[in-house]
Parts: sequence; C-alpha cells; structure tokens
Amino acid sequence: MENLLSAWFAPRRFTFTLLGIFASLAMVLAVVGIYGVLSYLVMQRTREIGIRMALGADARRVLASIAQEAFLWAACGSALGIAATVSLDRVMRSFLYEVSPTDNRDNRVGHGLDAVCCRAFQYHSSNPCVED
Repeated sequence: MENLLSAWFAPRRFTFTLLGIFASLAMVLAVVGIYGVLSYLVMQRTREIGIRMALGADARRVLASIAQEAFLWAACGSALGIAATVSLDRVMRSFLYEVSPTDNRDNRVGHGLDAVCCRAFQYHSSNPCVED
C-alpha cells in the first residue's frame, strides 16, 4: 500500500519540488534586481550626496532621503503587483487549489519581504556614500 501511494505521489512531488526550486530562484532574482536598481539610484545621486555632506548635512537626513526614494519605488512596485493580481484573479484561480490569488497572508508576506529587502539594500548601497 505504501509503495502504491509513493508511486502515485511521485510525479506530483517532483512537480511541486521543481515548482519550489523555480519559485526560490525567481525570489533570488527579484532580490538581486531590487539591489541592482537601488544601487544604481544611489550611484546616480553620489555627487548630490557628496555636496550635501560637504555643506554640513546630517548623515541621517541624507540616509532618510535615500530611504524615502527607495520606499517610494517599493510602494509603486507593490501597487503594480496588487493591481496585476486583482486584474488576473480569474485566470489565476484555475491554477490554484484552495488558495485565492488575493490571499491576504501571502500578499503580506510578499510585500513584507519586499520592504525588508528594500530597506537592507538601501542601507547597504547608501552607507559608503555617507561614511564619516
């Protein structure tokens, strides 16, 4: 009996394992993309940051302005993601089992991860610009 169940679940287990691997890879690529965009945005503002620091601006204020811009981009991305999820609701329902495409818990986790990555990368990419 155990062998029959194992043989019956094997293709599904393989499919979901492969799906999990690709989902993890997509998450890693998204995180690397966020880091690249934020680093590029900070690199574009390096002269502005240098001038502000030379004129006596507080490092916290400079970091706050960078963080504000980073969170603006993150909020725009989250808003676009929510809009795409809601607009593709009917199409995605046929692919999901006992989960709604607009499931609040999953959306909160995704947007929370987006915010955490954005904050970490914003700090990492802007910290060399404001070191004393």
